[in-house]
Amino acid sequence: MIPRILIWLDTTNQTTFTQSLQLIGLTSNIQTPSVSAVVIGNISAEYQKQAASFGFEKIIQILSSDIPEIEINVYAQLITEWVKPIQPDLFIFPNSDYGRLLGASVSAALDLPFYPAIQTIHQQAEGYQLSRLTFGKKCKQILQVHSPFMLSANYKTENSNQFSDSSEIPLIKHQAANQPENLVEIIQKFQQTSHLPLEQARVIVTGGRGLLNNPTSAPADLTGEELDKWKVNHGFELLKTLAKQLNGTVGATRALVDAGFAPYEWQIGQTGKFVSPELYITCGVSGAIQHTIGMNNSRLIIAINKDPDAPIFKVANYGIIGDLYEILPTLIKDFA
Repeated sequence: MIPRILIWLDTTNQTTFTQSLQLIGLTSNIQTPSVSAVVIGNISAEYQKQAASFGFEKIIQILSSDIPEIEINVYAQLITEWVKPIQPDLFIFPNSDYGRLLGASVSAALDLPFYPAIQTIHQQAEGYQLSRLTFGKKCKQILQVHSPFMLSANYKTENSNQFSDSSEIPLIKHQAANQPENLVEIIQKFQQTSHLPLEQARVIVTGGRGLLNNPTSAPADLTGEELDKWKVNHGFELLKTLAKQLNGTVGATRALVDAGFAPYEWQIGQTGKFVSPELYITCGVSGAIQHTIGMNNSRLIIAINKDPDAPIFKVANYGIIGDLYEILPTLIKDFA
């Protein structure tokens, strides 16, 4: 029997859409799978062409009279209603915050197992073998499972931006029989448009506790926490300038977030975001394991720290030993 596989495509923007498309690479170790894409609401002709070029057989478009921007409970109801009679062998979701929540919600509604953060799938004589990293990415866990099941994953394929202009793909429309009930009332929305989401950034410049060692003369009336906040904010301005020059964004360690110097959305590490940008630059980051497990999959890591024995240099590809407040202005000038 040909395995029937579904992959939910996040059409929020080109970055999330491409990341979703790349999940089809997980099926390379499954014999002759039938892989279909699932989208909620409208999908552009360009996105359809890209889905075809990645090898999807068809796109299932779930429609409803009123679909809000990604609302997990609404999307989960729409997908659950459609997929329940289909009974696919496997349903894959992106391992983003939205993807994990959506996959878990659908699997709970269908009473199916859900496995997050999967890295590989191998078909076996009976069932499938899944693998993922655990314990701060220090151990690999092997799971023996049987279909049907659901999972979330990150997967990157080479040449992901090369699409075929001649690709075509069937678009199967499904009109929801019932209007989903929105169980969440949105009172107010806050959007930080000036900060590129960490998961979408190709370049991240991250600040650590070393930002407190700011030698710049501060206003004389500042003391204690206010003085520390001024020092860190001044340091982040340097990081933002460099990140902007490199078309990237800024991140922070847990120490700065816990101290109130940076928002949680910037936090990278075990209790924050897991990122894998093309370039990751750390400034005044010591390199504690709680932080490095969230960024050690970056393609190129450059560390700036005045302590030559800082653990961050063990995971960095290149290290610069020196005061970040002397090095960053030089880098900014060179990239100007």
